[in-house]
Amino acid sequence: MNPAKFKTIREAIGLSISELSDIADVQPRTVRYWESGRNTPPDDIAQQLTLIDSILDSQVNHAIAIYQEKKPDEVVLYRYVNCDELYKAHPEFKGLPVTTHAAMLYRALRKFEGIGVPVSIEYK
Repeated sequence: MNPAKFKTIREAIGLSISELSDIADVQPRTVRYWESGRNTPPDDIAQQLTLIDSILDSQVNHAIAIYQEKKPDEVVLYRYVNCDELYKAHPEFKGLPVTTHAAMLYRALRKFEGIGVPVSIEYK
């Protein structure tokens, strides 16, 4: 994966350089080197980013499927104030920051708006 794509995916899934460095167990400067092209991101780290991105898309598609089945008048998406609350409600996000969940919410918001569904985001 080239450096620009790597950085774009990292940002799109709501991870800061510091958060990715914690996940990858490397120094933040290592992530900066990967993103600048000085060093090549390891395949396993690039694959993790791609996997997280796919999981977020899958979660959004699941939410759309639930909407299409139940057809509520509006959709309310919930944002969590902190990681503890997020992990209680969604253990599948364990180890990821609330900003990754927020990135997913934004994807869902855009998708629902795109099909004309009234949608809001509220704190849980």
